[in-house]
Amino acid sequence: MIASRGGSRQRAPTSPVRTVAPVEGVAALFRDESRSCTVSDPVSATHLESLLARLEERAATVAIVGQGYVGLPVAMRCVEVGHHTIGYEVDARRVAMLRAGTSYVGAIPDEQLAEALAGGYRPTDQIGDLAGFDVAVISVPTPLAEGVPDLTYVESATQAVASVLRAGSVVILESTTYPGTTDELVRPILESTGL
Repeated sequence: MIASRGGSRQRAPTSPVRTVAPVEGVAALFRDESRSCTVSDPVSATHLESLLARLEERAATVAIVGQGYVGLPVAMRCVEVGHHTIGYEVDARRVAMLRAGTSYVGAIPDEQLAEALAGGYRPTDQIGDLAGFDVAVISVPTPLAEGVPDLTYVESATQAVASVLRAGSVVILESTTYPGTTDELVRPILESTGL
């Protein structure tokens, strides 16, 4: 299943008052009958119900791909609400800093990071550590190149997620990009796995 916020024509409801990790809205996203997401395959429906139950019980494994100024706060929020959270970052130096409890993101003090580490947050630069995830949130940079987002990082992150994708997982694109990125770039990469 593919859900999107930043790269789709439809947006999930968001709150302007508080920061909310995208995974908190996954259950609402799939239960909102006004959305275009439908699950008609009985196997997919079973996966969806299982995922929704794990999310509600806070038993889901959430992988945040990209631990920058957007991804790290999302990871912290996921840990705060009780999800087993894996923070994937390709920069080994950043992963070492995170593991040592040193934040490089101004909005995340070292104390908050230390609490997250104690609460089960696991930073890694090994894509295999994401195997078995329930929800993956892609939150990587999309720098402008000649006035349009450079989707190189989104493509690379999606390929990495696809390498550990399993049936019943949800992938959310949280990176800032233009409408259609999910359908035109992310979905084909994920569907190439045969799932």
